[in-house]
Amino acid sequence: MSPRRKSLLDPADSRWDREVTLDLKDGPSTYTNFNRDDLRRLRQSNRLLEQLLDRATREDLPAMSTWLVTPFSVVGEITPIGGPDPAGCRAAFMAWVDALGAKWREHRSDSSGQVELRGAAKLPAPGAPQLEVSVGLCARWWDIDEEESR
Repeated sequence: MSPRRKSLLDPADSRWDREVTLDLKDGPSTYTNFNRDDLRRLRQSNRLLEQLLDRATREDLPAMSTWLVTPFSVVGEITPIGGPDPAGCRAAFMAWVDALGAKWREHRSDSSGQVELRGAAKLPAPGAPQLEVSVGLCARWWDIDEEESR
């Protein structure tokens, strides 16, 4: 009989598994954070990013400056560096907000003149619709009036 194959769904113990203890109101709670689960979630987030990029191509959504993928989230950022002007950043951000049905807010910093738009939506994880992956959107630029800079 051949040895059983190992896969991400049925792996051997990993040296990267770790015990995590949280200090909660009712006392400490300990659980094991399994490396295989982190890898599976990261793979699902990457698949979701692939779906988002395919959708952007089909629906002619604007490109993001940067994408960041973690085991539970995908975040896209739009910046005017080498890309659109502030009005273009806002328009690109709003196109993604509309496409994903995301909730969003605007924050302006009085001291630096930075404008930041942040949006968030939850989408089903590819291959595991019972799980959700958070999708974050961010656009930022500096709204500095030429009169003030002189």
